[in-house]
Amino acid sequence: TLIHTVLNTLIKGFESDPRSFIMASKYMKRYLAVLAELPELKETIFKFTLAVYVENIHFWENTSKIDSWLKQENDIFKGDSSSLLKTVGHKWFARLSKQIKNIDKWQDLVEKIPDYDQIAERFADSADLLSSFIEKFHYIFYLMQMDGMLAHRERLIWKLNKMLSQTIDELENEQIRSFIETVFRFAQELRAEHGSSILDMFLTIGKKTIDLKKEAKADLVSYYENKLIDFGFETPGMVYVNEDWQLSVNENHIKNIRVWLDLIEYSEMEMEKLLSALIVNLRIGGIFISDTDLFQREITKILNSNIAPFYKKVKQLTRIFPVYFNEIGAEGDIRKVTTTIDEVYHREDKLVHFLRKQVHTESNNTLIELTLKVFKFWCDGNLEILKPVLPKNVFNAIDKKSKCYAPIHKMAVALCRLNNSTPEEVLALDSNTLNQLIDQLPEGHSIDKERLRDIHLLYTFLKEKYSFETVDITELLTRFPYIDDKEIKKLRKALQENDFETSLKLIYSFMNQLKSIIFNPEPSQSWENIYHKRHIAIGIPSMYGVYRETKFEALGLTFRLENVATRLMEKVVEGINLNYISAKTLNDIYFILEYFREGLELDGITNQSFNANLRMLKYSLSSQSFSFDQYVNIFQFIAEDVKRVLIKYFLKTYEIPLRTIIPQLFNGTKEYSDRETVQLVNKESEKFYRDVIAEAFLMQPLDNFISSILESLRQMTDNLPVETISEVMSYNSNLIITRLLKPNKFVDNQVFLGSKAYHLKNLRMAGFPIPPGFVLTTEIFRRRKAILGHPELKKEMHDLIRKHLRYIERGSGKQFGNPDNPLLLSVRSGSAISMPGAMDTFLNVGMNDEITDSLSKKPGLAWSAWDSYRRLLQSWGMAYGLSRDEFDEVMDRFKVEYKVGQKAELSPEAMRKIAFAYKQTLKDNHILFEEDIFRQLLATINFVFDSWSSDRAKAYREHLEIADEWGTAVIVQRMVFGNLQKNSGTGVVFTQNPKKKKHGVNLYGDFTLQSQGEDIVAGLVKPLPVSNNQRTNMNGEETTLQELFPEIYQRIYEIASNLIEEHGYSPQEIEFTFESGNPDDLYILQTRDLDMAISQAVTVFSKSVDKMILTGRGIGIGGSALNGRVAFDLDDIAQLRKKYPEESVILVRPDTVPDDIAMIFETDGLLTGKGGATSHAAVTAVRLGITSVVNCTSLDVDEESKTCRLNEYLFNVGDKIAIDGNLGNVYKGNYPMEKEQNYNEFRY
Repeated sequence: TLIHTVLNTLIKGFESDPRSFIMASKYMKRYLAVLAELPELKETIFKFTLAVYVENIHFWENTSKIDSWLKQENDIFKGDSSSLLKTVGHKWFARLSKQIKNIDKWQDLVEKIPDYDQIAERFADSADLLSSFIEKFHYIFYLMQMDGMLAHRERLIWKLNKMLSQTIDELENEQIRSFIETVFRFAQELRAEHGSSILDMFLTIGKKTIDLKKEAKADLVSYYENKLIDFGFETPGMVYVNEDWQLSVNENHIKNIRVWLDLIEYSEMEMEKLLSALIVNLRIGGIFISDTDLFQREITKILNSNIAPFYKKVKQLTRIFPVYFNEIGAEGDIRKVTTTIDEVYHREDKLVHFLRKQVHTESNNTLIELTLKVFKFWCDGNLEILKPVLPKNVFNAIDKKSKCYAPIHKMAVALCRLNNSTPEEVLALDSNTLNQLIDQLPEGHSIDKERLRDIHLLYTFLKEKYSFETVDITELLTRFPYIDDKEIKKLRKALQENDFETSLKLIYSFMNQLKSIIFNPEPSQSWENIYHKRHIAIGIPSMYGVYRETKFEALGLTFRLENVATRLMEKVVEGINLNYISAKTLNDIYFILEYFREGLELDGITNQSFNANLRMLKYSLSSQSFSFDQYVNIFQFIAEDVKRVLIKYFLKTYEIPLRTIIPQLFNGTKEYSDRETVQLVNKESEKFYRDVIAEAFLMQPLDNFISSILESLRQMTDNLPVETISEVMSYNSNLIITRLLKPNKFVDNQVFLGSKAYHLKNLRMAGFPIPPGFVLTTEIFRRRKAILGHPELKKEMHDLIRKHLRYIERGSGKQFGNPDNPLLLSVRSGSAISMPGAMDTFLNVGMNDEITDSLSKKPGLAWSAWDSYRRLLQSWGMAYGLSRDEFDEVMDRFKVEYKVGQKAELSPEAMRKIAFAYKQTLKDNHILFEEDIFRQLLATINFVFDSWSSDRAKAYREHLEIADEWGTAVIVQRMVFGNLQKNSGTGVVFTQNPKKKKHGVNLYGDFTLQSQGEDIVAGLVKPLPVSNNQRTNMNGEETTLQELFPEIYQRIYEIASNLIEEHGYSPQEIEFTFESGNPDDLYILQTRDLDMAISQAVTVFSKSVDKMILTGRGIGIGGSALNGRVAFDLDDIAQLRKKYPEESVILVRPDTVPDDIAMIFETDGLLTGKGGATSHAAVTAVRLGITSVVNCTSLDVDEESKTCRLNEYLFNVGDKIAIDGNLGNVYKGNYPMEKEQNYNEFRY
């Protein structure tokens, strides 16, 4: 029968494999009871069962041998062991063997004789028969090595664990170390199958070891730590998804972390080596924590322990854990976006559906990498990157030709190309940038565009959850009650305005507040609202809910704030130019190092040597005697401090654990020789250190910062002369340039800006119509040698000029160098002490052939464009030493050719030819005109600085006793065009008429039409009067500004009144230009004080006018009468001084150009045919007390023959002449004079 067949099979099986049958002997009692009652099977069943039970007794007796073992361990088992031997010893087995021989019934056999498991339980329970725990421990340890107890080891380990603490209590101090050694040796044998129980044992014995030290009984903590570290750590192993879509991971990994953490916390950080080892294992061996592990509780436990002395290292550990979030599981935005991306194709995209389910059920930090791999696959179609992370059924279901892949692949490729980015870089973009790129993709496939947005959102949400990257730190801070909302708003504003330093200060204050929460000695309590559920579709359990606890949240926010602070520190450091070191740089460096110090102390790092050297740097900045080499030493000291910090907190503490752990983690991959092991340890240690330092708050930026400073100092030592280094070190780039519209407390004074720029800046900030611009201060003049000798200083200055040019461009709506809409500039000098006409001025800077040609094609600008260009070319040539006469000859030649008397009558084409004729003049004299407009601007700036040292300027300073050290600033402004059209003009006006005793505003001055400012101030034209009163006084018929342009006149009057009456200015000389008759097109180019003489004796002719020979009239300046002899140049003056030492010399010139200033210094009087009372030369003459008559229109000077004609009267060198500085009359001969008091004279 079938039963007989089965029985025979069982009997034969027992004969071939008795061990399997004896281990299953308990089942014979259960399953053979019915068969054993059947008559035809009764005997067979009995014999079969009897054979199994007899073999069972023999097996246990032969494998246990308790009697002989007890004899071997007699040094441990010193008590009475008879009860144990009676229970499981040889005598007991003998009784069993005798008893079984007398049994003849199956029922008696199974009831009276123990089966395999009953004997195993008897051995396990017999441990209680021993009197001491040490005996019990060794007995159970022996049982665990018996073959018969293999299936019962878990229970035995549990019993061992329960008695470990009591066992140690029974040992002498010298025995405990050996006992611990035995435990670890035993654990090594069992770790593969009983890892969880072994970890429980380690926790028990570890806590007992700590207790012994606390009780001052034995100090074995360090020994135990070393043994535990040497034993090894449970890594996550290979993390993969099985066919049921569940993650497979080493279950003991998370338990090992918890056990070590428990020991570290229980020891109150005594086990610092174990803390270091845990960090090494997690960093090198990897970490896997799922949301369902609720590891947030462990962070709370850590923070509620004694962390203060080891805060830095605790932070290094806790930073590793990807658990700083409150929402457990895939909830909120993450659930929403994964659902959306899956449902758009109705779950047909198997890959995306798998991604969704993984996010919903297996919430952990590996989802970041999974999401990235999905997007990479969309981009390149490489399935191999997905193979390790997908179950086979999902992998095989992917179809690259399907609607779920082909369109999204095309779009993802286009997206990467559009931004020239890798897939990782695309996912790292902010949402606004990504959306702008997606909007540029071809029309169609709107669903896939949304999928691109969704996977980007998912990646962003996962990064924000499981890492410390935060999209909006201020929004995150508002979710917690720890920081005041007003302070968060301040941070948001500072971040939006790129105010990095304010942002950093606020973040540090937030971190300090959070640190006080973390260090609160009162244990914090968590609040949990956790739910468990099972996903019906795939049968996977999951967890969701909320975990809240103050210290945990404060630490998570601290890590995220550190991330932001690190980026801000990098921005602050980027803002300092370390290509050279100057006084400003050193000051900036000090403040930046203070930020580093504060940040490091917040992170638990304090170094007194670093602080002391930082104080040394601070005090050195207040001493002018500190040498360059001393600064090099200070930064060498600080570099050493940084190294010490790195060694103390990041290198030394991990050196020994790395030597132990690296071979443990890598030896499983291959066999290493001793030499290879050393190489492996060095290689992996280097990676570890690099990663730890890179993630440490501020350490790498600080190290890089100090290294850059030292490198810059070394470069300066190697490449610069000592004197240049001294100049550079005292250089401050904050002092070299300033906008006219923006206050600057460091340079807003006449020393740095010069008088002209100082007043222009004040007026522009007060709302007066001053063209936008900037000032290159006198600091550049003083530091030019250093700037020109140091490429980085020069580059920095050029960059600052470019930056300030952009301000002018924004304010004017024009672009420097753009032919279609060019910005043109004026470049002028300005010293603290006014030196009218003594230095160079450049107008229309920014023009070249192309720009001028383009500008000339704009309606109404043809003539003024070419006129402006030829003016620039002339200024350029004169800066190289050409005389004004060379250009005047070209102009005169064209006037003759075109038969015109004034240049304004020339056609635009004629002006174009004149411009190129000027340019040819430059070429003929081997002068290269700079066509690159930025280099052109730099050249003009240098020309102006150089003009301070011109012969003209030196003579001016010598005669007025002005110190050479004042130097000049350079003012760069948007050009205003007085030559723009026929109703454009330029002029100079005094706010009070020097001919009148009337107080208050009484305009007096000159202007000219279709000219630029240099024409009027250089005395190149015959000007027109500003006010009607002037014309009446001059007995002329000329028209006036007041008559031609009443609105311009009125606006000037209003400005003058505002200056004098509202802003407290003394009487002023104002240079102005208007581009049209519209007062909105009026601009002030300069203003300066007039010096008034309260009472001064003046000389007048005592003879009546009708008895004097009147030869001509002009504008009288100086108010006195003067007799003298005619001179035309410096040679004439010298000869006349020698020949007529007691007589005055009157210089006669066709105009009053600045070049004549040297002659004016040597003369007693001045007579000119052109130029008004406001020309620079005329102003200088009067300032020197020289009586002058200017703009004498009847005067015709022939410089070659050294003669002049006033109407019908001819004068030669040495002829007697008389001028009246009050009436403006010119007489032939000399006349008697007398003194009288004059109370209305101005000296300007």
